[in-house]
Amino acid sequence: LVSILDTVAVIQRKINRGLNLLGMLVTQYDRRTTLHAEILEAMRKQYGETVFSTVISRSIRVAESMSRKTDVVSYSRNSNGAADYRSLTREILSRLNMVDNCRAEHQTVPHTPLRRRGRKGKHWPEPHWSIRWNCTAR
Repeated sequence: LVSILDTVAVIQRKINRGLNLLGMLVTQYDRRTTLHAEILEAMRKQYGETVFSTVISRSIRVAESMSRKTDVVSYSRNSNGAADYRSLTREILSRLNMVDNCRAEHQTVPHTPLRRRGRKGKHWPEPHWSIRWNCTAR
């Protein structure tokens, strides 16, 4: 964490003086462990509002979506991981003062057919669902 903040400071000093940190995101969070709760509490105490209120919980659906090279909202829209990322999106838009000027556009995107290994024929997965945010600055 300290090295990331040092890196941001170096970039601000040498490359982009206008670079600002929007927030710090806690991922792979396990609500069942005391250690994770203590770390999150320490981060919020140390960095305050910089730490996003939203945390991305540890989720098998997130891991599965990454291994399939797709986003978790498309892969498993009703999962806890997808809900966490939707919450993060709202929080980011709020920090950018864009939340009132955004609307979610739901769309169904068809997959291209995939060939199953070791079988003849094609496998046609169901189309996946996605959200596109249409925003304008205030």
